[in-house]
Amino acid sequence: DKCYVSPTLLVDVTQDSPVMQEEIFGPVLPVISYSDTKEMDQWLRSHSNPLAFFVFSKNTTSTEIELQVGEPIESVLVPDQISNLGLLGKNIFELKCQSCHGINAAGRHEIGPPLVHKIYEPSHHSDQSFYRAVALGVKSHHWPFGNMAAVEGLTKGDVKAIISYVRELQRENGIL
Repeated sequence: DKCYVSPTLLVDVTQDSPVMQEEIFGPVLPVISYSDTKEMDQWLRSHSNPLAFFVFSKNTTSTEIELQVGEPIESVLVPDQISNLGLLGKNIFELKCQSCHGINAAGRHEIGPPLVHKIYEPSHHSDQSFYRAVALGVKSHHWPFGNMAAVEGLTKGDVKAIISYVRELQRENGIL
């Protein structure tokens, strides 16, 4: 009981309020009201993914925000500096992986998963899992996109460079 902090709801918050510009530590929930789901959808798409987002509505059809096929699943921050190996990996990724995993590994709705996602952190998917996926393919197990075929024409060095690029993206996005 001594470590308990009561949750706080913040009302009359605007999109420009300071609490909406910084990461919040503690049980604080800013509440923003929308009368138009298109306005809400537009605001969400123009900002990086929130840590949490809840819609409360009596109209259940208005609570669904639909991505179009191929749209990015995640918002990905790109580091200002990418290592030489990471830049090589970026080029190879764009040629061999981007068609499924999206620009900057953000994923593509209904096509392929984002690699800049907590599921792909090294403690869950080690670098070895990337080598195996490229060499052998992967049976679908986390995402509903179907199985991934092996990727032909990549050397272990190519995969090492791709991993470097993906890990640098993950680091920039707080996954590592």
